[in-house]
Amino acid sequence: MAWHYNPVVSWDQKVEKYLSQALGHSEFTRITHALSRPSLKQSVRVNTLRSKVEDVASKLNSSISLTSPASSLHVHPQIPYILTLNGAGPRNVDYSPCNGREVVVNRMAGEAILRGAQVYCPGLLAASGGLAAGDLVGVSVALELPGSRWCGIPRGMVLDGEGKKRQKQQRSCHEDNGVGGQGRRPGLGAEVELPDRTHLFLGMGRCVQGRRAMFRNQNGLAVEMVDRVYDVPSLNGILPGEIIAQALPSILAAQVLAPLPGSRVLDMCAAPGGKTTMMAQLMQDRGEVIALDRTHAKVTEIRAYAASLGLTSIMAIKADATRAVKGWQSKDKTLSENPSDKPRQFGTPEEEMSSMNEDGGEAFEGFEPESFDHIMLDPPCSALGLRPRLSHTWTLDQLYRMADYQKALIHAAVALLKPGGTLVYSTCTINPAENEGNVKYILQRWGGRQSRSCEEEAALACKMKLIPAEPVLGGPGLSIAECASMNSQDMPWLTPYDADLVQRCDPSDRDGHDTIGFFIAKFKKEIL
Repeated sequence: MAWHYNPVVSWDQKVEKYLSQALGHSEFTRITHALSRPSLKQSVRVNTLRSKVEDVASKLNSSISLTSPASSLHVHPQIPYILTLNGAGPRNVDYSPCNGREVVVNRMAGEAILRGAQVYCPGLLAASGGLAAGDLVGVSVALELPGSRWCGIPRGMVLDGEGKKRQKQQRSCHEDNGVGGQGRRPGLGAEVELPDRTHLFLGMGRCVQGRRAMFRNQNGLAVEMVDRVYDVPSLNGILPGEIIAQALPSILAAQVLAPLPGSRVLDMCAAPGGKTTMMAQLMQDRGEVIALDRTHAKVTEIRAYAASLGLTSIMAIKADATRAVKGWQSKDKTLSENPSDKPRQFGTPEEEMSSMNEDGGEAFEGFEPESFDHIMLDPPCSALGLRPRLSHTWTLDQLYRMADYQKALIHAAVALLKPGGTLVYSTCTINPAENEGNVKYILQRWGGRQSRSCEEEAALACKMKLIPAEPVLGGPGLSIAECASMNSQDMPWLTPYDADLVQRCDPSDRDGHDTIGFFIAKFKKEIL
């Protein structure tokens, strides 16, 4: 069979059933297909504190015309400081010049290539024998086998020829395969049954070094892509300080919060700093933006990012946002503790959940209740809306427990928000439990009952009012009317009225924006 790109992405069976029921089978099928492809509309935020949009557009047009001639550039019709780069695909790639020569990359490298990256040495798994600099090769991606984190291809394997499924392992297999690495690997000289990859080819590239150097070097460019199935322009290193490549819904979330100059703003889970810097830009760099993260490395990254954009209103602090309220000495065990066998944000479920158990901000005393005008809460999430994503390993139990962890952050956010202040809650997942479910939780928990808040919440009873998340680019949230077939006790859906107030950005391009999957809700705090 000819090399092509048509991946079959698998889900945990219970998760697939759950999402299929919640979203509808046809919609879930469309979303699954879209998640395995990159967005062809790349958003670029102009740093308007330094540059004019028209000047940046002219310079950017000149830059991308050299690297991606098929791309086109437009000013976004609703958000005028956003430039949209249109890529192309899927495209038919002629692999005949490769003469059967091939390199295989791990999944994470493959996803990066779909976003416009080149092939770097750390992402390589296997390659045809005798490759030399200048050789043209087909570039394929290896996916983890069902129920495993092992892709079935040992790192360093010599591919003996196009289409062969059984091959001798010719190099040591003790190196990590770069996909997480669990599972049994064949020994030296063992016969290996290779997974079919004829439908997993990303394009054609030219080797910049020989085969031996590719696997010997720990870093550096291995293969330069010359023809791609999806031609998405890479913005790496282009116009530093003037543009920020950022997903459109992420930009939208900050725009929905719309903090004014002079405001005091909290970004509770700030890394890598896109929304943090966006809010500072909206405030004309006047006021105070507090950015929290649990790790020193990410806090350092946020500070460097802000400095590179010339922003001075941002203060990044290492802290656990669930303990951000002064006087909260211990976590609510039912809301904020998570087992260690859960996932890293935007990675595997195991890595994401374990990262939430890291201790952080030991010397941080917290903020006074009701001390922020605006709060951005974009919590750690299952990231099921990110694309391209070629593997989905979350279990249903992990998805529900992630939503519970987010509730601990919601409690802190409500306590820290001033009366009259606004809160934006956003995620990059399609999971209703983390989206509509948590909005419903807020409306039920702070729905206006005449009761005092508990000891670890704001001093006064309050109401969190759901208000329109504007400007509107996405569709409505999931409502009771749409999801009547599911158990409402397990998943509290929104009323049709409330569903119209939130935004669910659809990765299946139903709304025409071709974005990642994203969810945005906005609340205003009122005193009873």
